[in-house]
Amino acid sequence: MKFLLKATLCLLAFIQWIAPQAAEAQTTQRTSDGLVEVTVKRMQRSGSVFNVDLDLRLLQPVRSAKKLEIAPQLTGNGESMDLESLTFLGKDQMRAHRRHMALRSAKKAEKEGTPKVEVGYDAEHPTTSYHATVPYSPWMDNADLQVRSILCDCDGTPGSEGVAQFLAQDAPELPEVKSAYAYKPHLAFITPEIEEPKVRNKSGNAHLVFASNRWALRSDLGDNQRELHQLKALVGDVQNDGYSQILSIELAGYASPEGSQSNNLKLCENRAAAIADYLAGEYGVRRSLFTAHAGGEDWDSLAALVRQDTVLDEKFDVLNIIDGEPDVEARKAKLKNLNYGQPYRYLLDTYYPQLRRVAITVNYMVKPFSVEEAREVINRQPQNLSLNEMFLLANDYKEKNDMNSFAEVFETSVRMFPDNPVANLNAALAELELQVPKRTERACTYLSRIANTPLAQTPEYFNAMGICAATKGDYEQARQYFSRCEALPAAQLNLQELTKLEQQ
Repeated sequence: MKFLLKATLCLLAFIQWIAPQAAEAQTTQRTSDGLVEVTVKRMQRSGSVFNVDLDLRLLQPVRSAKKLEIAPQLTGNGESMDLESLTFLGKDQMRAHRRHMALRSAKKAEKEGTPKVEVGYDAEHPTTSYHATVPYSPWMDNADLQVRSILCDCDGTPGSEGVAQFLAQDAPELPEVKSAYAYKPHLAFITPEIEEPKVRNKSGNAHLVFASNRWALRSDLGDNQRELHQLKALVGDVQNDGYSQILSIELAGYASPEGSQSNNLKLCENRAAAIADYLAGEYGVRRSLFTAHAGGEDWDSLAALVRQDTVLDEKFDVLNIIDGEPDVEARKAKLKNLNYGQPYRYLLDTYYPQLRRVAITVNYMVKPFSVEEAREVINRQPQNLSLNEMFLLANDYKEKNDMNSFAEVFETSVRMFPDNPVANLNAALAELELQVPKRTERACTYLSRIANTPLAQTPEYFNAMGICAATKGDYEQARQYFSRCEALPAAQLNLQELTKLEQQ
């Protein structure tokens, strides 16, 4: 009897010990399809609202033509509520999304709103923060959370589907705290100068085959039909786009370095002129707009190709001859005689055909665009917009409260003008305005690009750096930056914001 009593007491003690272990919160889970790792940061009431915060880490990139939808749902006591979904888009899907957002009507935009969308291929930032706030109901106090992951093809055909299930007790217990003061940065953008005239260029190469020692253009040789089609497309894209005027077309003929240099120069110039005649006839472009000259024997391209070679045993000997022998004819002789001519024959067969080419540059002037025209052009030919036109388009999106498109326009502007200090500053400010940690890091990257430019001594730059520091919690450095540009109204407001942050 005593033995049974002792055994029962031990069993009860074991059950009491193991129960908390079994109920230990599982705050991180993978969806059943293995695509997403979900971490619950918060599931908690705050006054009249209920907050859900998650970290979503993609375990593999979303392929170009696919999209991955993350659909969280609260359930409990027979009640349920779908939270706002977030969609990760592959590259093709992201381009289609941006085009749709740019071209949709105001009525459709009002109906659709601005969906939560992230890129599904950002290797530098694989984790995305998710936040949802909904009106509080008592049943939510013990609500479970289900997070579904739905992978679809571009046409909407469903693929895999997974789920991660979190119980109410899985949510981390966070103390009720007074809501922190929400820092509101005050930004100072720089309006880019109007670009007049707006001159652009497009370049390409054609590897055309000519009869030996001839310059007559024949479409029946080699891949000439395909190469000529590419040349025509390059000129035709500008000639027929409806808003560009061709200013000039430059053609330069290049040769491989065999034969005499004087003969090669003659062939290069005459072959470039033959292509100029051909294109002028095809598009009715005045022949006087064309310039054709000899680029000569293309030693620079040959050296670049050899540097990338992984087969040629005499690679460094060849490069020493190309770079070290100033006399062209002596250089050719040394290449022919190197190791009984074996490397030279390899160059003749592998690389010399790539050197026989015609380089083309089309210089053209683009008309100014209105905001509505820019909304369409930015998705097709963003290079034809000026920084000022993109700036006006971004502000139009902001007035319509489409902040994703607002930021995307600035991202496009800095991609088109990567070395322009104003483009980088404004792109940084656009990222800071969204107040998302991942975007704050991008903003700091943009600002670092212009740290050694004259723009880095302007009040607008100091103000942006101060916002970066304040967002990261470095209030002392933020105050130093804001104090360096106190004359700027935005900086004065930011100093007031900083005081509120320090007092909370």
